[in-house]
Amino acid sequence: MLLNRTIKRILLWISLGLILFFLLIAFNQLMALYNNLSTVSAPLAVILTTLAGLSLLALLLTPLYVFYRFPKLEDLPHSIEDPEYQAYLDRRLEKLKRNRYLTSQGFDFSGDSSEEIIERAYKVLKLRGDEVMRADASAVFLTTAVSQNGVLDGLTVMAALIKLVYTLTTLYENRPNLRRITYLYGQIAGVVLIARTIEDADLIEEQIEPLMASLLGGTIISVIPGAVGVTTLIVNSVVEGAVNSLLALRVGAIAQRYLSETMQFDKRQIRRSASLEATKQLGSILSENAVLVVKSFANATKDATKNALRVPWKRA
Repeated sequence: MLLNRTIKRILLWISLGLILFFLLIAFNQLMALYNNLSTVSAPLAVILTTLAGLSLLALLLTPLYVFYRFPKLEDLPHSIEDPEYQAYLDRRLEKLKRNRYLTSQGFDFSGDSSEEIIERAYKVLKLRGDEVMRADASAVFLTTAVSQNGVLDGLTVMAALIKLVYTLTTLYENRPNLRRITYLYGQIAGVVLIARTIEDADLIEEQIEPLMASLLGGTIISVIPGAVGVTTLIVNSVVEGAVNSLLALRVGAIAQRYLSETMQFDKRQIRRSASLEATKQLGSILSENAVLVVKSFANATKDATKNALRVPWKRA
């Protein structure tokens, strides 16, 4: 708790410093604009500088207004014994009754208790959310495994994660307000950043090693002398795609936990459960997509070998 307060205080001071820096730059530019225009016409300089200043002020204040006009986020009950727990479940159930996906699936909202109905509803949403997660994780795997471009891969993964969280949020909550989506992005990023990458590497290695042995053993690459470099490139590509795919799966799992929890929870527990869930789903993504990467490299190697053998005869 103390660490979180310290981080928030640091971020607050950094934000204030950036805002002050922006205001100083804006003021300097407005003064330069006024000085330049005053050589032509003093009234024109006053009018245009005032309009420019008001425009900059509107650009600064509009996001704050849009953010704070939304209602404050509702705190989750601490436990089942919390006096607000049942009332919170009733409000959550009313929101779920307006959920577009549940309505399209003809979900039955009848039941003995709000808790039981909510649990069934979130199971249905979880199944659909898992499909979205796997589809996006597969796309991330193939894109980053084939691309092998650090900057481009980073931008691709970032865009995919932002899209994934937004898609899951709209699945669970239809149209979340700006305060809600900002909160989710911040919380998910905080949980993901403290994930233990060393353990992730071990988990990925355990799944990739037998898979790559079986895949490479049945391709033309395995019979080409001196093809160790190609094999290394393939393994590196699959590992790169697997790491990014695991990240996407973890982000999706964490997002779904945040969207479906009805009580206060421990972030460390969510991180552990999300890592386990992501690792389980990674196996199917690897088995489905790694073979495509291997085949593409194998075909490229085969074509390159044919071309290399044909060229000397053509030259002769």
